Amino acid sequence: MKKQVLWFGIVLLALAALPLLGGGASKGKARPFQAKSVGHITAEYLTADSYTYDFVMNGQATHLGKFELPLLGIQWLFPVEPPDPANISSGTLIAANGDSVNIHMEDYFHHFDDSIGAVLHGTYVITGGTGRFLNASGTGSYIAIVDVIHFNPPITTFSFDGTIVY
Repeated sequence: MKKQVLWFGIVLLALAALPLLGGGASKGKARPFQAKSVGHITAEYLTADSYTYDFVMNGQATHLGKFELPLLGIQWLFPVEPPDPANISSGTLIAANGDSVNIHMEDYFHHFDDSIGAVLHGTYVITGGTGRFLNASGTGSYIAIVDVIHFNPPITTFSFDGTIVY
């Protein structure tokens, strides 16, 4: 009888510890994710064979509220040869309360519009975060419009649409 009680206690202790280890944690709920933001280049690094730049965007997103997204060391792959991406970047969306979402982005040159500038279509993958977004995941797409017609330096607007799981 003592062995059964001891065994039962060990099983209960193991089950209680699973959420702390991540094994019993819920995968979260898939929720719609949308964001609108505006960004600009903050630094440029031009060499003979590459162009890299730092970029910061500020916007509003579902589940995050107001956010800032600094993107450092974006690689602009030029000349763009479809189906290769034009820009590849990773960064962290930082909410006003300090919670964050890690994101990887790749966009592709779509076309040039004489009234607004370059139009890029992209995809993103959410790869974790902090606070309520710890272990977050998700995917989606975005459209970026680089307004080189009206602004010098150019201003880029983004519209994100997809899902986030947390």
